[in-house]
Amino acid sequence: MAISERETDDRSTARLYWLAQIALAALCLNTTIWLIGFFRALVLGWEGQIIGITVRELGLQLTTLEFGLYLVMSAALYLTQILFSLGRRAAALALALTLSCHFVLWVLLASNPVYDGRFGLLLIGLEVFTLGLLLLLIRSRVLR
Repeated sequence: MAISERETDDRSTARLYWLAQIALAALCLNTTIWLIGFFRALVLGWEGQIIGITVRELGLQLTTLEFGLYLVMSAALYLTQILFSLGRRAAALALALTLSCHFVLWVLLASNPVYDGRFGLLLIGLEVFTLGLLLLLIRSRVLR
C-alpha cells in the first residue's frame, strides 16, 4: 500500500516539530542550569563550576549590561518555549531575539579570561538550527 503525499508531509512535519521541541528543551535546560548557578554563586556564595567555568568568578566580572542581556536572553528563550508549545509563529520572533542577545553577549564576553566561548558558540549554532526548524514549521502551517 502506497503512502499518500499528505501522510508523508504529516510525518516529516511531525519529525520537524519534535526535533524543534527537543532542541528548545535542551536550550531551556542549559539556561536554567546557568540561572541556578548564578543565583547560588552570587547570593549563596557557591564556588562551584559549570563546564569548567567558575560561576562566581564569572558572575562577579559581568557588567550590568552583560548580566541584563543574559536575563533578557533567558526570558526570551522561555517565551519561545511557551509560544512554541501554544503553536504560535511568534515563537520564531522570540527565538530571534534570544539569538540576537546571545550573539551580542558572546561577543562581549569574548574578552573575559574566565569565559570559554566555544560552548557559547555551540549553543548559538543550536539556536540558529532551531530557528530554521521553526521557520520550516511556519512555512508548513504548523505554527499559526
